Amino acid sequence: MTEHGDSALVAAARCGDKVAFARLVQGHRSLLESRCRRALGDAQLAEDATQEAILIALTNLDRLQRDDRFGAWLAGIGLNVCRRWQRERALMSWSWDALQGGRAVEWPASELGPEELAEAADEARLVRSAIRELPPGRREAVALYYLTDLAQGEIATRLHTSVGAVKVRLHEGRAQLRERLSASERS
Repeated sequence: MTEHGDSALVAAARCGDKVAFARLVQGHRSLLESRCRRALGDAQLAEDATQEAILIALTNLDRLQRDDRFGAWLAGIGLNVCRRWQRERALMSWSWDALQGGRAVEWPASELGPEELAEAADEARLVRSAIRELPPGRREAVALYYLTDLAQGEIATRLHTSVGAVKVRLHEGRAQLRERLSASERS
């Protein structure tokens, strides 16, 4: 689709032309889907994120500042949806067991009853609170490794340090968390 074509379709869509909006989406859907698939690593989740991004774009079309940049804007919305989902999933997947065993785990929510869900949420709250109490360097390394699922090399780059320093921070951070969370379990 040409930039001029996007501008005309956006103008028509803003006036309520549903066909124009459908043509805009059709022209940029493959870019949106591929970005979401790459961000989430799951085709079904990517399709859901794509649908949510399209709905957000439809309801916020008046916020698009440059009509000729609809495709990039739509892809950006999709990436923001994916990032939000990843943050939410990471926050809900913290558990003491996950910290002891390595990475965070996902609970199959449909198999858990209300009591188990409440217990899991309380446990996640305790873990997040314990992480906030870590010294800054350890806190950043632990959060980046477990919450955002970054590799140690990526964390080292982001924190302007070596991979060895990241490994030490993670090791010491986990040790401190074990102490704090074990103390919480006993009380």
